[in-house]
Amino acid sequence: MRRPALIPALLIAVGILTAYYFKISSWSVLFLSSISALFWMISLIKGKTIKRIHLLIIFLVSILYSNIYFDSNISDYASQKNNITGIIDKSYEREDYRSYDIIINNIDGKVIEEKVRTSLYNTDPLIPGMTVGLRGELVEPMPNTNPRLFDYRQYLLTKNIKYLLKAEESSVEIIPSNQALGYKLQNSFRQRIDMVYSSGLSVENAGFMKALITGEKDSIQKEEYEIYKDMGIAHILAISGLHIGILSGFLLFIMSMAGLKRNFSIPITILFIWMFSYLVGFPESALRASIMITLLMGSKLIHRPYDPVNTLAVSFIASLMINPFWIFSLGFQLSYGATLSLATITPWIMERVYPAKGNLVKSLSAVAGVNLGILPLQSYYFNQLPVLALLSNFLVIPLATVNLVLGFIVILIPSVAPLLDLLLGIQRLLISILGEIPVEPLSVASPELYNIVIYILIIFIVLRWRDIIFVKNRIRKTVFVFLLLVSLTGIMEAFSETGTEIHFIDVGQGDASLIKVDGNNYLIDTGGAIFGSYDPGKSITLPYLQKLGIRHLDGIFISHYHEDHYKGIFSILDGIEIEALYVNGEISDDELLLEITERGLPVYQMMQGSKIGFSDGSKIECIWPGDSTYSFTNENNNSLVLLLNTAGKTILFTGDIEAEVEERLTGVSEYDVDVLKVAHHGSKTSSSDNFVSKLSPQFSIISVGRNNSFGHPHNSVLETLEINGSKIYRTDKSGLIRVLFEEDDIIAIPYEGPMYQENLTELIYEHSLSLSWVMIYYMLSYILTSNYIKLEEHIHELR
Repeated sequence: MRRPALIPALLIAVGILTAYYFKISSWSVLFLSSISALFWMISLIKGKTIKRIHLLIIFLVSILYSNIYFDSNISDYASQKNNITGIIDKSYEREDYRSYDIIINNIDGKVIEEKVRTSLYNTDPLIPGMTVGLRGELVEPMPNTNPRLFDYRQYLLTKNIKYLLKAEESSVEIIPSNQALGYKLQNSFRQRIDMVYSSGLSVENAGFMKALITGEKDSIQKEEYEIYKDMGIAHILAISGLHIGILSGFLLFIMSMAGLKRNFSIPITILFIWMFSYLVGFPESALRASIMITLLMGSKLIHRPYDPVNTLAVSFIASLMINPFWIFSLGFQLSYGATLSLATITPWIMERVYPAKGNLVKSLSAVAGVNLGILPLQSYYFNQLPVLALLSNFLVIPLATVNLVLGFIVILIPSVAPLLDLLLGIQRLLISILGEIPVEPLSVASPELYNIVIYILIIFIVLRWRDIIFVKNRIRKTVFVFLLLVSLTGIMEAFSETGTEIHFIDVGQGDASLIKVDGNNYLIDTGGAIFGSYDPGKSITLPYLQKLGIRHLDGIFISHYHEDHYKGIFSILDGIEIEALYVNGEISDDELLLEITERGLPVYQMMQGSKIGFSDGSKIECIWPGDSTYSFTNENNNSLVLLLNTAGKTILFTGDIEAEVEERLTGVSEYDVDVLKVAHHGSKTSSSDNFVSKLSPQFSIISVGRNNSFGHPHNSVLETLEINGSKIYRTDKSGLIRVLFEEDDIIAIPYEGPMYQENLTELIYEHSLSLSWVMIYYMLSYILTSNYIKLEEHIHELR
């Protein structure tokens, strides 16, 4: 069956990614598009169509559309105070504040329309549809500064938000206005849900049902959501094909029982599902499902064949026309990945288990197919594979389906709520029983892009996809084995890492350094917030370790007891197995002391001469504090100073020591240091000229927060390091910094944020040699494969 929408959908996706990651002028794309369109029209006039030129036009137009979509109307007003008027579009309740999406319609008296997000702590709740006036500063959201972690800037793009508004809360003013009908309907729907569920269900069940019906997870406890995620059934909490399919099936069943013919029931059902999607705010998964259900029912209505893959491609294109950056949404990716897997992998599994059949086989095949298809997404985003997914989906989904149907009925008939509450209680009990099974989710590292591509290609070949069916079976087998070997080689390399790496993690104004040496993992400091409730250990350090697949640390060093160096340890203790704790003396934090005592965690006091050795000859040596008699009232000067010797190189970790301790260190011994972790975030009280000149570091790493109030790093420190010929890397400028030790060389690799808007020309020039080899390799592979096929066909003809 032909699938005319499939290739355009793939090209549109590639075009959007190209526009996002590379800096390409809209004018140059428009010029190329115009030239291509001109050639296409000339060829049509002459009756000689240029093959596939329309695909090039689709690719170029998708780049142009993405560029236009990303442009902001309010960029000229950024980084300054503005008087703004706008309409509250959405409201999000957080732990101690509320976030609002505001559609701006006026800035300083000028009519401008664009959506922004703001957070308010001490104001009365604002309702969607309200018109508000406020004063504040428009700022660009921060992208992620540690690879693979959550990218807030990218997330906001999926919501069509390019700027944040730092509002002055005292300036917030509600402006009397007529609320639009759409907001009235959405607010009434949510109020109805709140009223019915809160009055008829227990607190836990009411929160669950609100999340189930609206797709907003704010109403469900985080611990409960984590259980659903570990079970592999968190997808039921997102508005998806499951919701839309159940709703449409229920409506069709009711109308068929009432005697309505298909010509009437199908249009009514389509109308209802679009109304529901509108009332819950059109999340991307609901939009995808609504488009697919509409096309499916429409094909039945006009008696046309329905191909799920082609329909999915049409839905994909329509969704990205609404917002091209939905392609980065996790919900969007999971939704399309699961649906595509259901349409392609599940039938393949059912063919392999034939002659077994029936609803049980269909259900198990569907669950297995979906989990195989979204495996790369689960690995990349969640770093775990739910071992119990097959069992939990099989047992929970049928009951959750009944509860979803009853949830819709309760909105109309509240008297049914007791039955729903009972069934939700049974569902909760079932999940708790499954949770008692002593099987933990399989922890995995986030795969690299090439691993994901290889996995998809392997699935592609195994399924004998129709578009490559012309390739001979022996060639498919050869390619399959080749890809499998490449994948296994990558896995073996990951498990056999023996070199030394240091990752200076960007935790803002704080310190956290991961040492990977001789197959061991150590952490020096964990990061931590000085002010407020934000926890870098929970939000940055722990997730980063999990992204690397680290589930065990051989040790954590606490340099000293200042919050920005050690407070993140509590989250890490909850998420990763720790072998030992290394400290500078008595633990002064009672909460930490109680925590490690309850866990039975070994604690070792480090002082001058303490060493940890490794089989490859590397060692970590403590060179400060001198002995137990050293104890300063200034906690900075009690910091552990550690010297790592590896591969003939030395790295000095200095904590927050100041000039007084630096003088003692230079008086004790001379250190030839290759890499210096600059003390106290580059404070002027540290990194004296005498100390730096004696160390003479090749590289200096400064872990420091952006726009911090302390003035770190101080200009005098930067000048001292530069004068002494040291190359400076700063986490506030580059994000995470990796330092690799390879034989006789040291390589420092700054992350410098995600690959957003790279200069394509410069990138190609920089990697021209590697790209040339790759092109030659694939050209030779193509030529050899083509010649082999022709030779095989020729031999077959001779026979």
